[in-house]
Amino acid sequence: IMVMLIFVIGYLEAVGMPNRLSNDFAENKRLYENDKKFVEEIENYLPKQSKIFIYPVFGFPEVRGDWYRSVSGYLHSNDLIFSYPTPKNRKSHLWQKEVSELEFDKFIFEIKKAGFSGVWVEKYFYYNMFVDEVSKMEENLKKIGKKVIISNDQKLVFYEI
Repeated sequence: IMVMLIFVIGYLEAVGMPNRLSNDFAENKRLYENDKKFVEEIENYLPKQSKIFIYPVFGFPEVRGDWYRSVSGYLHSNDLIFSYPTPKNRKSHLWQKEVSELEFDKFIFEIKKAGFSGVWVEKYFYYNMFVDEVSKMEENLKKIGKKVIISNDQKLVFYEI
């Protein structure tokens, strides 16, 4: 009996019990496919090693509940460089925060000077928290965007600058 008990406990430990992630498998798969298609479309459009600025700016690890959605670019891309993740309060994170708070024209000037080809606007989690900032940024980006790529669920938007 003891061997059987150890076997059952070991099996449950290895396989795991149903959880929120496994219960939401269909939704997670849809998000994965959505993000993959979005990143592939950007990657097929831009030259290799293009830099993309992720907006809004949060350091790593980000705020609770985000599920690290902003790293989907790294997950699906082989050839693009993203501004996120950067450890909180490090030089690159502080620069990103400072630049993202500039007036729009100065923001664009600074990120272009730093070699960025576009801005990825993340609306999945942050939009409700920062609706005014994100809406204002998108309004301005729509005016200057050379190419706009929108994810199928319209929660991720890329603007070439």
